[in-house]
Amino acid sequence: MTIEAMMPEFDCWLDRRHGRVSFHLTQLFTGHGCFSAFLYKLRKLDNPRYTSCGGAISDTADHTWRICSRWEINRSELVEIIGPDLSLRGIVHAMLRGERDWNAVSSFANNVMCIKEEEERAREGILPDPHLIFPPDTQEELAQLDNEID
Repeated sequence: MTIEAMMPEFDCWLDRRHGRVSFHLTQLFTGHGCFSAFLYKLRKLDNPRYTSCGGAISDTADHTWRICSRWEINRSELVEIIGPDLSLRGIVHAMLRGERDWNAVSSFANNVMCIKEEEERAREGILPDPHLIFPPDTQEELAQLDNEID
């Protein structure tokens, strides 16, 4: 699905002058991460459902982007900036429009995936790392971090 979403815009993706692909963004693009469906395939869970949103549907990256009620507030903030098309192709297209859209998608990915990781650690009984740095809450802080890294 990731390849299908990116191929129509591959040259633009390679030529862009903004945005970095983060670990969490990669997880949401590939579906490899703290998604119940993925953990189920790895035999780390007994079923692929995400209990935080009622558990009626398999927890995949697409479910996280477009459906899961757990991320409704995060999703509405994202849609406000990039528009309503949350298909993977629509997300790629939005990210290529400019830095503001890229940062909105990246912020969504970082915020959601950090929470999903914490939930997975809690499920496994792993204590949180007191030195863990959580993603910035605002796009301005994210942009500032990107500038500091450069």
